[in-house]
Amino acid sequence: MTALAAAPASAQGFPSRPLRIIVPYASGTTTDLLARLIAPRISASIGKPIVVENKSGASGSMGAQAAAAATADGYTLLLGTSGIMAGNPALMPTLNYDPAKDFAAVGAIAQNPQILAVGAATGVRSVPELVEFLKTNPAKANYGSTGIGGAPALAGAVFLHGSGLKANHIPYNSVSQAMTSLIGGEVTFMFYGSLALLPLTKSGQLRALANGGTRRSGLFPDLKTMADLGYRDFAAVSWFALYVPAQTPRDAIRVITRALDATLKEADTAARLAQGGFDPWPLAPDALTAFGEKDRLRYREQVKKYGGIDP
Repeated sequence: MTALAAAPASAQGFPSRPLRIIVPYASGTTTDLLARLIAPRISASIGKPIVVENKSGASGSMGAQAAAAATADGYTLLLGTSGIMAGNPALMPTLNYDPAKDFAAVGAIAQNPQILAVGAATGVRSVPELVEFLKTNPAKANYGSTGIGGAPALAGAVFLHGSGLKANHIPYNSVSQAMTSLIGGEVTFMFYGSLALLPLTKSGQLRALANGGTRRSGLFPDLKTMADLGYRDFAAVSWFALYVPAQTPRDAIRVITRALDATLKEADTAARLAQGGFDPWPLAPDALTAFGEKDRLRYREQVKKYGGIDP
């Protein structure tokens, strides 16, 4: 797929009107919250409004397709994620966009660790107890996610593989549905972003067992990482970055990249990211492009190793 409209020859005077950031997930998701955190700050830097537009569906591919098909003039951005840019291509052979060909990188924003959680009603209080619970309760051996191809789905498969277990994967259409099922016991466990899980663990509805990230989480400082617990090389981290349609003028990309860079250097932005459980992750366009290629390879290798999401 390529952008449907030819790009203008230059970006002189850019921007001259409002921009939009397409969020390929529903309102209230981690990706949406991050978009609404950075949009007004980038807007202040470039001097034009930025509208956040949610286009959810098909594990984020509907929003990505819409962004890829937009006019390549710099006025439409995609808040891309690890699932959209790396996970989906590994799992969906008929994907309706090509992350390598349909987009140009603007810059990376942040990373967010996936937290392993269970419903409090399970009585499970540790990862070893969860493993034993799954072994002795095969009828309840399942895990939830917010869609095939995302970081939560792959994290669940990697955990089960490392534990020598099998379980059914139940993908949900929204995070609210997934959390309701986790609380109610329809699914046994789930990996998800720290910010969304924090209030549910504080209320006692869910219990956090481990941090899937590579370092301790600011929202769950006492929670050990999966690597600490013996799951070597385990890394369940979602990443978020801005992209524009391919063929967008480089001058326009540079304007947005500079604004994003300035935003991430602001003390207030860093504080807000930390409050949301995000680790700032500034990467220039070329570095982000190289990282995306590497992560797509990692996803493909893991999917090949596990034979898909269900281990």
